[in-house]
Amino acid sequence: MRRSSWLVLALIAGLLSWGGRTLAQDTLKQELETRYKQLTAEIHKGQVGDSGKVAAPDLKFVTFLGKSGSKQEWSDDVKLALTPFKTPEIAVTLVDVITKGEEATAFFSTKMTGEGTLADGRMGTVYLDRTERTLWTKTAEGWKLKSVKHVMQESRLNKRLIPFKASAADEETRQSIQQLYNLMSDVYSKKDWDALNKIIPDDFPAQDSTGNPISKKEVVERIKAGASLFTEPVVFINIQSMGRDGETLKVVRLATIIADVKLPGGLMGKLKYENVTRDTYIKKEKGWGGSLSEELHAVATLDGKPLPIGLLTGK
Repeated sequence: MRRSSWLVLALIAGLLSWGGRTLAQDTLKQELETRYKQLTAEIHKGQVGDSGKVAAPDLKFVTFLGKSGSKQEWSDDVKLALTPFKTPEIAVTLVDVITKGEEATAFFSTKMTGEGTLADGRMGTVYLDRTERTLWTKTAEGWKLKSVKHVMQESRLNKRLIPFKASAADEETRQSIQQLYNLMSDVYSKKDWDALNKIIPDDFPAQDSTGNPISKKEVVERIKAGASLFTEPVVFINIQSMGRDGETLKVVRLATIIADVKLPGGLMGKLKYENVTRDTYIKKEKGWGGSLSEELHAVATLDGKPLPIGLLTGK
């Protein structure tokens, strides 16, 4: 497992890969939010079709665990998220937009709250915050939704986080992977860069949130740059979801860093940084070996207020 332990270090790669965002004009934001809300409202009500013709015919969907699907499978996945609720209150918010030519990438947060029952029978007030990364293209008929990726999720019951629970058959594997993440949390907290260089292989297979490959040199530089901003960071890395397909294991993990920080420009305060990454492992003769690490999403707050990721780099 040690060779694969480099995977978790991608948690800091996001600190520099999310800089440089440019918000689109308010009119574009309003149009995308209106169209997305119209389409998802129909899904939430169990309706079939797309009365507003918002989605492209070949819309692609990627699940939290990285499985590709169609518009129908996206609809089914959203409906599955609604299963625990009786009559949920649903609030959809456009968080950010990035434009590039005739395309726009928009991040939407869908918060669901209400009384409900979990799969294990526990009852109470259920809260779900689901973040999706969407890609839109401009056409003669307006902006069309081309793809949807489920990139972040937070679930609570009676205000308490709902931890991931593996099946009995996968519990030993979960414990092994979680132990690895616990060890790597300690490496980062101590800023042990010698250990870092020994752990990361030269052929480091990783991707940032846009799908671009990241080399070992880039990863090391990003990790050090991010860590230089923090004073005595406390790091937690926990499994949010896990799925096995034959000899392949997909693990979605949430890395949380809490630290005092001094940002470029003199801004100071208590930082909370969260990064979601999907790791792929391949079954080996002895345990699981790392195959790929894909950053999905990152968010940050300073003294409890939303903080643009770009401010962590000064870009």
